Amino acid sequence: MQASGQSYRIKPGMFFIFSPNQRVSAAHYFGERITRFSAHFIPLSGAVVLDAVPGFPVLGGEIRDLARLKRQIEMIMRLAFRRGDEILLHRHMYELIANACSQEEAQAVVIDERVSKAMQVMRSDPAGVESMESLARALNWSRSHFDREFSRQVGQAPKQFLLNCKMIEARRLLESSRLRVGEIAERLGYRDIYFFSRQFKAFYSRSPANYRKSLSGVLT
Repeated sequence: MQASGQSYRIKPGMFFIFSPNQRVSAAHYFGERITRFSAHFIPLSGAVVLDAVPGFPVLGGEIRDLARLKRQIEMIMRLAFRRGDEILLHRHMYELIANACSQEEAQAVVIDERVSKAMQVMRSDPAGVESMESLARALNWSRSHFDREFSRQVGQAPKQFLLNCKMIEARRLLESSRLRVGEIAERLGYRDIYFFSRQFKAFYSRSPANYRKSLSGVLT
């Protein structure tokens, strides 16, 4: 996840509070998907509505009882939709935030700026990454240090992360374009279409052509 120029590694139970007008984006590239629960509220200082809150985003603790947190959020949303007791709504919202931020502090979730840059490069242009050595040099790191820091902070080796990015882009192109499988392989930097097809099948349990056929009923 990215917010205010900072990257975070997300895992179940994390609780964030964002300031109004902050741009937040997130992407899933490996591991189990995470269900997100969110609640929106207006920050006040006295009677003044704040457009921004200094110091946000704030990472609360790791919520261990996710089912309880979901029930709390659903109750707050019901109160908000009914436009009932504003004082009760504010109290429940405050208690939710205070309780979440008092939990055990989440560890090692902020990603180093250079690791974040490497992730952005791999996500935006996976075919443009000539080698991990060249990417590490561009970040002023040795290859070994880059591999170690990336794996520690992201939870996956950079080479595997790059493969994930390529496979996700390949799936997107199969779904949204008329490019032939060979053209997709070439666009992603593969010189051998058969090697590309084997990697895709290992990733999605079907060949690129069969994947597209399952979507459209037409084998390309």
